[in-house]
Amino acid sequence: MEQFNDEYVDHELQPGSGSCDPMFSLEYLINWEKSVLLLQNWYASNGGNLSSYRYGNSYTTQCLVFKQIKYRESETTCIRMIGLSIESLEQDHKDSEMLNHSGGMVYLYQLGYGNTVQECIRKGNVDGNH
Repeated sequence: MEQFNDEYVDHELQPGSGSCDPMFSLEYLINWEKSVLLLQNWYASNGGNLSSYRYGNSYTTQCLVFKQIKYRESETTCIRMIGLSIESLEQDHKDSEMLNHSGGMVYLYQLGYGNTVQECIRKGNVDGNH
């Protein structure tokens, strides 16, 4: 263990190290014409481990929007995606006491673009034919 701001930190400790951490999720999918809206929520309830350390519970919500675009002249179908993920982390606990410098909020913005499998096959990019 190493001391950091008057607290001891075990750098070998990983989430799930000897603890029971049930996760719950809820997803909602809306498909409209060639667009998709995907809403996802996860909650992780972290238990304590044998070292009396418990990572803070976490809540994640994600919203993704997909749009299918088909180009007639090239018979190419592309998928475009934009999304936002927000994760909230509660503070960690050691021996039932909250630890400073833990927990917080994380924001992730996502953009994406991809071709369908049919387009990859047509170009010979599937089954090792790069």
